[in-house]
Amino acid sequence: MNHAAWSAKHVREILANEKYAGNALLQKSYITDYLSKRKKRNHGQVPQFYVEQSHPAIVDIDTFETARELLKSAGERNKSNSPVNARYPFTGKIVCGNCGKNFQRKTTKGRAGWLCATYLEHGRNACPAKQIPETALLDACAEALELPSFDEAEFRKKISIIEVAGANTLKFVFIDGAVRIAVWIDRSRSESWTDEMKQAAREKSLAIKEVLNGGSNPEAGNEN
Repeated sequence: MNHAAWSAKHVREILANEKYAGNALLQKSYITDYLSKRKKRNHGQVPQFYVEQSHPAIVDIDTFETARELLKSAGERNKSNSPVNARYPFTGKIVCGNCGKNFQRKTTKGRAGWLCATYLEHGRNACPAKQIPETALLDACAEALELPSFDEAEFRKKISIIEVAGANTLKFVFIDGAVRIAVWIDRSRSESWTDEMKQAAREKSLAIKEVLNGGSNPEAGNEN
């Protein structure tokens, strides 16, 4: 028997799970690599299908819909009671490439950082995603947006999601479908980085972008 502790998050997930009402939302996740069988949460990359009465229900549909409406109303009340500036620009935007959960903001000794929700709740064994310092995140956003510094208005207007694609690698998905890669530097190393090291990081970013685009890198020279 599983004796894992219950949390408000677990209860919300159960109340919002359509399977308890006898329905099924297909392709909540998708396989990115058929060799490794690695899965990612589906954030619109592939179509989803909603199948009604796919299996016997545990609760009737009226009770299920009532619970969903109560959750929605509670969420709207909490949102309306929150200060306008309480919602950070990155909230709900950063998606973990390992488990598909969103990153959350945490401040330690006056320094803000963003961590995977799974890591925060269950630890490194559940998800190994590392913390992203907020200063590094701001710099990476400015780089992706091709701006001298972070601009919140431009970020909200242009960026759909930020996928944590790997160690120190962020994949910026724009609302118009464009994709850009940025590599951030650990704070302990950033102060000692030479121009050559920064150029190497930039070349790594361009190489990853080339692989993602499935073609040649427009910024790389042609070698004959």
